[in-house]
Amino acid sequence: LGILWNPVSDLFEYQGALLLTVPREKETMRTLCSRAAKIFDPLGFLSPVLICAKIWMQQCWKEKLAWDDELPASIAEPWALWVSDIVSLHYLDVHRNLAIRDAVKLQLHGFSDASQHACAAVLYLRSADAAGKVQVRLVASKTKLAPLKTVSIPRLELMGALLLALLVEKVQKALRISDVICWTDNTTTLQWLQQPPSTWKIFVGNRVCQITEIVSPDRWRHVNTTENVAD
Repeated sequence: LGILWNPVSDLFEYQGALLLTVPREKETMRTLCSRAAKIFDPLGFLSPVLICAKIWMQQCWKEKLAWDDELPASIAEPWALWVSDIVSLHYLDVHRNLAIRDAVKLQLHGFSDASQHACAAVLYLRSADAAGKVQVRLVASKTKLAPLKTVSIPRLELMGALLLALLVEKVQKALRISDVICWTDNTTTLQWLQQPPSTWKIFVGNRVCQITEIVSPDRWRHVNTTENVAD
């Protein structure tokens, strides 16, 4: 389906990009959705690439385009650049092996972020051996489009934190690692998480309840926006 494991280098590689660069007579919402849907990415290695296509798809729906309507310039121009650059995925390598040899400490570090267009969460495994050598490897990531209805940035940041908590829950079940630290650059989200869900209105309270049931409030930390890899 496009993702290969190279047993010599022990790396995951993506080999399906050339199929997406085949020129079309005209680019429509149908061809946009078709190209994007052909990329198989179950662990979110390609999230920074795919989220762009998802955002443009949503813009197509906002502009009420029919499936075979030609893309407007506001979408067609960045989309053409996306298609031409997609071949770069052939040079992407992701380590399959997550932990350092003879690791004595394993810790998951998750980052969340949001914008007016989308929310993102990414998870890394930090492993250390007895000599103090540390290795950090990408585990998985996940993205979600912002709702069509306008939502404030702090609430979107909270939705990003929930996205991260759900990702943490799945990865913890698979890897059985209990030690986790979650990071966000939004101080409002951190304040919400430090109070009981009943303190807040329904939208915030429900999400705070979901997040804290998975990740304890004392496991959340603040990270500067410039250092937030989910950005």
